[in-house]
Amino acid sequence: MSEENSDKISEILSRIGCIFAREGFDGASMQQLAKAADMSVGNFYRYFSSKDDIIRAIVDANLQHMEADFQKVANASNHAEALYGLIRNRVMSTCREEAALWAEIQAAGFRSPFIRDLSVRMETKVKSYLLALMENIKPSQSPDNLSEMELRADMLILVVKALAMKQASLKSPGNGAGHNPALVDFAIRGAIGNFLSGSGAMPGSSNDIASEEIFDRNIHNSTTKVLEKPNAN
Repeated sequence: MSEENSDKISEILSRIGCIFAREGFDGASMQQLAKAADMSVGNFYRYFSSKDDIIRAIVDANLQHMEADFQKVANASNHAEALYGLIRNRVMSTCREEAALWAEIQAAGFRSPFIRDLSVRMETKVKSYLLALMENIKPSQSPDNLSEMELRADMLILVVKALAMKQASLKSPGNGAGHNPALVDFAIRGAIGNFLSGSGAMPGSSNDIASEEIFDRNIHNSTTKVLEKPNAN
């Protein structure tokens, strides 16, 4: 795929996500999607022959972004803080429409084996990034530890999905609007702490991760700022 074609597909995807979020996967028509993309139906079909193709493109685009994001975490000197920052930024920058789009993809997976397989592939890939990060922190895990780490990775993914589903249900449309930042901090910190504790790489260990005291203090400070923030009303 040429860079120009890739850029065009990214532009189309950014315009049509709201249609899936509003109408649902089954309710959205190719005509509606083409109109949202400001294209003729015929030209739209040049890029996507079906709605399944669109969902596959959405998943592929997100996986590319995630691969780059996890590489930054792996290269960071402080893995715990970098992972926390990545997840928190993703949660707080997700608008209601984007969250609703992913909720719809999850729901469509119950009706469509194709979409279900895409969702499973995406989650499996994210899980592999987390396990690779853990291998980078503490190599040569035993089989028993690896099995436990998979469960801990699943738990971390579940927390992020739950926060996304909550965002999809909120009335406020802005990025992260309606989210309680203190709750987000608490949930993510707990999930990361649980994930890292299985490796012996909990903050406070002899690894290159910040000490538990520093990590706790950073989270506490950010939470305190939220709680002390004057009410806009």
